[in-house]
Amino acid sequence: MRHFKRLPFSSAPNARDLGGVPLPGGGQTRWGVFYRSAAPTAFTPEDLALCKSQGISHVVDLRAPGGYSPFREAPGIAYHNFPLTGPDQNPQNDEDVPRTYMAMVDKQETFRGIFQTLSAAEGACLYHCFAGKDRTGMVSALLLLLAGAGDADILADYAASYPYVIALNRAEAERRGEAWQPYVESLCWAASRPEFLEHFLWVFREKYGTAGRYLSRIGLTEPEISRLRQKLREDR
Repeated sequence: MRHFKRLPFSSAPNARDLGGVPLPGGGQTRWGVFYRSAAPTAFTPEDLALCKSQGISHVVDLRAPGGYSPFREAPGIAYHNFPLTGPDQNPQNDEDVPRTYMAMVDKQETFRGIFQTLSAAEGACLYHCFAGKDRTGMVSALLLLLAGAGDADILADYAASYPYVIALNRAEAERRGEAWQPYVESLCWAASRPEFLEHFLWVFREKYGTAGRYLSRIGLTEPEISRLRQKLREDR
């Protein structure tokens, strides 16, 4: 199978394979198992063919119910919806962003469903929110923590969303008839700045310890956690 680091979907540029992240001891995260993405706004026959070529058979939608999803009716793809929300309002300043991330992670019932689905799924899984940065970023960070990836690589994976999200916000500013630079700067949460996730990781470890302990605490069994690790890791 041909692997893509960035999946070339027609309407979701922020779609990436979680594989290829180096792990201590010489291994790496496994290619073609977990894909993180923004929400496609359209779906072409070529997009569906791309999903099939990458073995994607399950899609986890992290948005509220009712949003448009081309995956819901896509043949050969099982669609799962686990709405993942934080506080009632968007972050108002830089300090609010890591707090929002912790509020998401504290939604233990929702995260239990997400990770049980990722563990049990046969075939590759794609999970997405709207922009593929925050909710998707939390799932990705926990998967990489469980795999044993170093913090620098986890932060780099998060930060890789920046150019795609900025382009999305620029398009939204143009739609609103606003100058894009002031519009983006007014949204402290609009960019995937590494320090946001770095602070989150520190607070997460203070509260939960490791990703494995967190998953156990929210209700995953040891076989479910072990299966996730096995799917994530490609040891040398």
